[in-house]
Amino acid sequence: MKDPQLFADKYFDEDILINHVKHFSYPRLSGSEGEKKAIREVVETFKNIGFNDNEITTESFIFSDFYSTTLIKFIMMLSLFNMFLFFVFTYFHTILNTVLDLVLISISGILVYFLLKGLKYPEETAFVAKYFGKLIESKNVFIKVPAKEINPNKAGNIIFSAHIDSKSQAYSTTIRVFFYKVWLYAGFFAAIFILIDIITDIEWIKIAARIATVVIMIDNIVLLLLTTGNKSSGALDNACGMTCVFEIARYFREHQLNNYNVWCCQFGAEELGTMGSRNFCKIYEDQFVVGKIFQFNFEMLGIKGVKHKVQMMEKYGIPNKYLSYFNKIFKTSCRKR
Repeated sequence: MKDPQLFADKYFDEDILINHVKHFSYPRLSGSEGEKKAIREVVETFKNIGFNDNEITTESFIFSDFYSTTLIKFIMMLSLFNMFLFFVFTYFHTILNTVLDLVLISISGILVYFLLKGLKYPEETAFVAKYFGKLIESKNVFIKVPAKEINPNKAGNIIFSAHIDSKSQAYSTTIRVFFYKVWLYAGFFAAIFILIDIITDIEWIKIAARIATVVIMIDNIVLLLLTTGNKSSGALDNACGMTCVFEIARYFREHQLNNYNVWCCQFGAEELGTMGSRNFCKIYEDQFVVGKIFQFNFEMLGIKGVKHKVQMMEKYGIPNKYLSYFNKIFKTSCRKR
């Protein structure tokens, strides 16, 4: 592939890409009628590309929104309650207050530890998730183009993925990130000041602790008001990613790889804890071998910001020699655009 731009111009049509984005640009919140409609249309789009019913896999899964919504609000409420008590306690300096501070810190820490421990497998509908969250059904839709020259069970695997559902929030991502950062930093300094105040009786430490706790309380209230329901069309997040997966599926349907299976996956319920991809991994992980599995996930491809940058996030799993090769293709293609 000497010239990525010539390759793209030869095999991919910009009008088709744009039409895909426009077609899927409507609210698709996890579990909503919009997402159900989108799932049906994903199946139809794969059929229009040329895949038949036997080649298109649709898998349902049920998950709880406890970890993505209820748990966050619970932690915010717990934080708000504790900060209020710590704020009151800074006006006194007695053995009783010290004991109460330590008890509150211990109880809160234990509660948060056990709740966060469940985040290791949030796709499981365990007792807490089942009875303190809302159970939601979603679906993954994907196709698999088998390797051409070797047994698909022995071939490597390349996964191209995106997510079907859209996001809906009261505040923009920038504002949410700002308040989460303030909550974390203020919490760090509040913990230091409160611990110092427990063992000392210095007035400026008390004042600093009060300021930090007030900041956290205000931040908690703002984050508790973070609700869903706005009519975001989800064009950026993530109809554009779905579009790329469709076109890649169309290409590989006509150009099978010799030694690799190609999976083109549209995952459901990504915005509520990456539930679709987690359920996919739970079912198919045993088919993937380290060193012979590569994934390319498409998310928010056109980002308006400083110099309108297009970004590639690198994680793990790709040997350096391959990563540098993909980086070169990616950057060359971006420059020519």
